[in-house]
This record gives sequence, C-alpha cells and structure tokens, in this order.
Amino acid sequence: MDVDVLLEQELLLAHARIAFLFPMYWYSSPAILKQWLDLVLQPGFAYGVGGDKLEGKEFVVATAIGSNREGYRAGNYNNYTVDELLRPFQQSVNYIGGRYLPPFCFYRSIVASEEEIGQSANSLVAYLTDADFNPKRDHERLVIDSMEAMVSRVL
Repeated sequence: MDVDVLLEQELLLAHARIAFLFPMYWYSSPAILKQWLDLVLQPGFAYGVGGDKLEGKEFVVATAIGSNREGYRAGNYNNYTVDELLRPFQQSVNYIGGRYLPPFCFYRSIVASEEEIGQSANSLVAYLTDADFNPKRDHERLVIDSMEAMVSRVL
C-alpha cells in the first residue's frame, strides 16, 4: 500500500474529528488500517518527543458489523462487546492524547437492504458532524434529571 504519510498527517491536522471507517473483520479492522496507523502515527508527530500534534482531537470508530447487536455481549456467540474488541483503538487514541468517542456501529450489515444502508449512512453523517457531542454533559444532565425524579417521588 502506498501511503502519502505527509498528506495523511496534513489531513489529520486539518480536522478536529477523525473517523476510522471500516468493516469489522475477524473482530478487528482490516490489516490495511493497521498499516496506515503504523505509517502515519509516527513518533515526533503523534507521540514521543514533539509528538503532540493530535492532542485534543476527537476520534471515532465507524464500523459495519455483519452480526446482530445482541451477539456482542458476554455469554452470547461473540462473547465480547464491540467496545471490548475496539480497546486497541481506544488505547491508541488515549496514548496520542486524543479523545475517543463512542463507536458508531451498523449491525446486520451483511443482510441489510439498500434502504437500510442509506439510512445508516445518513445516521453516520449526522453522528460524525454533531458539533454538540458531549458525553460528559449528557451524563451530568442524566444525573440532574435522576435527582429531580427522586425528589418528585418523595414529595
């Protein structure tokens, strides 16, 4: 694979949110993505001395998965959650100082209709371009709502 490393690094610098888009392949990404990571996320750029160029950038995995969502949990036929299988991506993002966002998963992709694929593509675009994505704020809102609900039940 020919990778223009400098162009790829320039593109990473130009964007605040980076998506790794791939089909789940033997519980991971295709090997070509690993090769891209090895070539582009070099010391002095992504990590190590002077390697702070991607700090604070947001990274999200967007993946198509052939199986059902229910198959990805302890005790089911795939045994692990998608989050567990994507741990190497999460740790890589943490290591380079980025912010790992929850993955976007398109389940049952292998049997999806053209309409379902189109709907998923639209959902993915909305997910990737959501400038107001803030899991911490969303959790804080849930805590406040929970406290208000508990108080209203007592009163």
